[in-house]
Amino acid sequence: VHWHQEEQQSHFKQRLSVALPENVAVQPDWEVYAHHRESRVRLNGASMVDNQQATFLCRDIGSRRTDQMSGSVLLNVFGQIERVTLRQQDLDNMCCLKMPGNTYLDLTLDKNRLSYMVLGGDVVQLAAYDDQGRRLMQDPAWRFQAGMKSVYFWGVPDKVVLDISTQTQVSRLNFKVTEPLEPITRPQYTTSLPALIR
Repeated sequence: VHWHQEEQQSHFKQRLSVALPENVAVQPDWEVYAHHRESRVRLNGASMVDNQQATFLCRDIGSRRTDQMSGSVLLNVFGQIERVTLRQQDLDNMCCLKMPGNTYLDLTLDKNRLSYMVLGGDVVQLAAYDDQGRRLMQDPAWRFQAGMKSVYFWGVPDKVVLDISTQTQVSRLNFKVTEPLEPITRPQYTTSLPALIR
């Protein structure tokens, strides 16, 4: 875990980062503490992920001096990602696909409701498009029905694309960093998993 610190006017801007291997998607859960002399304060912040690293942007540091950072990051790592693309004609009836690693995908489309179940894997991300190729917005609400997860789109999909991980690993990384690296240029972040479907 690397600690980056930048001084801006009357306060310090702090962030922590951990490098990621190639061709994986990650969902990090950070627990971060700032230390000064004998005191320890848990920090709030925002978690970001790009293609190269998972980053925690610290809040509530202000003008306080920080001697070290400690804590842990729980990494849900999704590997062996397979992309599945289905057209309207594939979705008219219940669709069942066998994927590598004994992974099965059951999927059905009813107007704007897509219901799916993955056995032996996880859906990392999904997207739907209309017949003009425009991406459809997805309603944030979802529900489970008959063992399947149902999501709703603002329109009727003509094409559905899913990234499915057939290999999942959970790893906890404990850290204690006593000195920040030299300030570096802040990278451009995405707000979700890498390689978002287009």
